[in-house]
Amino acid sequence: ETFENDLFLNDPLQITKRALEARAHSEQFRAYFRLPKEESLKEVHECFLWLPFSHSSTLGKMCISENYVCFASHDGNLCCIIIPLREVIGVEKTDATAKAVTVSAKGNRVFRFTEVRDFDQLVQRLRI
Repeated sequence: ETFENDLFLNDPLQITKRALEARAHSEQFRAYFRLPKEESLKEVHECFLWLPFSHSSTLGKMCISENYVCFASHDGNLCCIIIPLREVIGVEKTDATAKAVTVSAKGNRVFRFTEVRDFDQLVQRLRI
């Protein structure tokens, strides 16, 4: 890929520090989760994910794009999940005091995120 083929860099008015940082974050996001080139990072929320196999929660970051909800734990390779939004069948606020959000997906998969920053904003975004 060359710079000449990059529409973003062809328009000098689009080249700002904020735009370049957002683009770099999106590229890191796509590379880490191995997502399609068209995906761009929309939101990042720090939260905990309940891990039923270890009966504990792990701290990490929930990353949201147009078509995916992804989570990566801070402590190395403990946990990394990718949930396609087309498979999400429900999003519920399960515990307002713990700022908990439960995401139900096809195949009887349920993901429980707690201590979500911007709790209400996240629920509204995922319900759309």
